[in-house]
Amino acid sequence: MEREDRQKYWVVFVGRKPGMYTSWETTELQVNGYQGNLKKRYNMFDEAEGALLQFHEERYRLNQEMHLAPTKHRSSDGASISAIALEDEH
Repeated sequence: MEREDRQKYWVVFVGRKPGMYTSWETTELQVNGYQGNLKKRYNMFDEAEGALLQFHEERYRLNQEMHLAPTKHRSSDGASISAIALEDEH
């Protein structure tokens, strides 16, 4: 069982500057007034770090799925055509 740190850790998942912070005051600057902000406090560094990494991995995975999501199109004769939608990188 991991020992709880005395230090608290705040993870800003969505805010002005996502990342890990060790004070509420700094965290608040990143999220206060930022619409749709997402943050959470953790008692252990490893837990906070793991949550941040997992969030970014999941976000990356979903982003990849969205860029490669099959889309259905209709040809001029009405037949269904499947295609891969790729986002323009420019």
